[in-house]
Amino acid sequence: MSSYNLPPELANLHRLRAFIEAAECLSYSGAARRLGISQPAVSGHIRRLERLTGAPLFIRDGHKVALTEAGHALLRQAKRVESSVQEMQELMAGLQGTIAGHLVLGASTIWEYLLPELMAGFREVHPQVSMELIVGNSSRIVELMLERRMHLGFTGDDGGRADLEAIPVMESEIVLVAAPDHPLAGRAEVAPESLAGLPFVFREADSATAKIASQYLESLGVVPGPVVEFGSHEALKGAVRAGFGLGMLSRAAVQQELATGSLRLVHVQGPPCLRQLYVLRSRSRPQRAARDAFLGYVVRRLQERNRPQGWWGLHAVAGATTGDENGSPAVHPEGD
Repeated sequence: MSSYNLPPELANLHRLRAFIEAAECLSYSGAARRLGISQPAVSGHIRRLERLTGAPLFIRDGHKVALTEAGHALLRQAKRVESSVQEMQELMAGLQGTIAGHLVLGASTIWEYLLPELMAGFREVHPQVSMELIVGNSSRIVELMLERRMHLGFTGDDGGRADLEAIPVMESEIVLVAAPDHPLAGRAEVAPESLAGLPFVFREADSATAKIASQYLESLGVVPGPVVEFGSHEALKGAVRAGFGLGMLSRAAVQQELATGSLRLVHVQGPPCLRQLYVLRSRSRPQRAARDAFLGYVVRRLQERNRPQGWWGLHAVAGATTGDENGSPAVHPEGD
């Protein structure tokens, strides 16, 4: 049986990190800035990797850079190598009673209003843990979790995948908002039939917010008029302010606008529109002290903030995974 001997130099961590940075920002100069090294040094690392792999990793067209098929393949493997090294570092730190390492977190757009404060609080308790936050819609976060490109995914749905453990942690209210001069904005309460045929603005169709908002309107018997989709909460809020139509967003996303009066709530007769918020964790990845400590910290802090009116319209889920006073979680073993 023939075998392929991997060149030892290919696994050089500094070289792989330079490649990962260049691949993520598609810029040698951008990678150099992130790493604090010179652009020629980055170029040298890439050239050496291309010689070792025997294939071009980037397509260069003037100042534009794109990954080749070989580049995409190496990027996936390089991230796995880097992740394995981080797991080893965390294991060694854990043996010394220290929580350390690097966490990559994914957040759907509702969570980007909640996580930064929680990340800052966790870092005060565990300063040796560095953190990175990637924001996208829930479908994208699920995709990245399945690719093992992040340690925890914070989403608005459960992902629907057997290899991802979906931990329900909070309920969030989705509210109907309008521009201050909209005819419905000043009413104490609005009958559902008053919404029929009116223009609406939604998140993109595959976002959890859009799916739940559409289901809610359908449950009320409301058939909206023209619908315009936007790819972010901020763009959607701007469209509502500009008079595109009524919008449905998580209350947490419009707290500031409601406080300043730049958006107004439209109170609809009927039950509130509630959504479940989840934390996704891989069932196949080994336990990691930093990851599980952060999960426990988040759940405990959210439960502490729970009030009768909710924190930013959030309500803690009874029985969600909790942690001890240092953020270390009381978690179930992977796969349970």
